[in-house]
Amino acid sequence: MGIELVSNISSSGLTLEEEESFLKNYNSELACNRVQLCKNEIQKFQRYNEPDCTEEWKPPRLVEKLGWWKQMLEKAKAQDKINADRLKRENEATKDNEKP
Repeated sequence: MGIELVSNISSSGLTLEEEESFLKNYNSELACNRVQLCKNEIQKFQRYNEPDCTEEWKPPRLVEKLGWWKQMLEKAKAQDKINADRLKRENEATKDNEKP
């Protein structure tokens, strides 16, 4: 097993390229799909942690990748709540404006 030397690590523990790639993937989804995207990515990386997964298959910085997606999941859930609250207020305002 070789040692990977990476000098461009971000504050999240990912390489800048990994973080940029994950962020592009996250931002390319509609806001309503981001929670599911994060859950899918977390599930994917958790499979590498299962006992029957060989070391050669585990991606580098697995823990950091899981952590990044978990953080984005919380962000997506918070945004979903904000969007739902805003939609509710807009619907209530529309009903109030339609009353004679």
